[in-house]
Amino acid sequence: MNKYESLQQAAQAYFAQNPEAKQEKVILLWREEGGSSLSYYGGQASQLTDWPERQGQPMQHVLRLDLRQLPQPPADFLSLFVANPADNEAFLPFNDSSQLHFHTGQAAMPNTPPIAPLASQMIQQKALMLPSEIFGWEAPNEALKAIRQQLFNCSYLGGQPLWLQSDEHHGAFIGQFDERLAPDLNLGDSGVMYLFEDTAFWQCY
Repeated sequence: MNKYESLQQAAQAYFAQNPEAKQEKVILLWREEGGSSLSYYGGQASQLTDWPERQGQPMQHVLRLDLRQLPQPPADFLSLFVANPADNEAFLPFNDSSQLHFHTGQAAMPNTPPIAPLASQMIQQKALMLPSEIFGWEAPNEALKAIRQQLFNCSYLGGQPLWLQSDEHHGAFIGQFDERLAPDLNLGDSGVMYLFEDTAFWQCY
């Protein structure tokens, strides 16, 4: 049983026992060889007029995510850039080491990018409904704590942030991921990257 199936099974069991429980849509993300997806890790960026830079140096395209399954997506797609994946200094909100690019088209850059792309790999995504009560600092019972912990060990879009440290930002949340989704991106000690409409930053232990 994979993570998606395990979470879905746990959520369905909870909703069967608690039919009035409020539900929230979450889209799980994982890298996978082969297959087809409009989300991907590394590879070419999409629909850029000006390539993102930091201190005059081109930033690295890390991933592109399809946001169209979200209830109210800010755009069809999101691309994340960082200044230096190996020495990633995007550890505070509104840093200058990460940049989000929102776009609606699927066309790749027509010209050669100013920096060699990371090796590309498809990112698969699948939606499911989870209990809203798993979000926040404390889940109210053991069943919800177990679902919360399962989700915390996944990369996902939608829902609400599951913070590793303090809740550093209260903007419009898009999703979060760890190094299993972006293996060349340094997120410190078992860190998590948080994506909001107005910033992207990471926390670690």
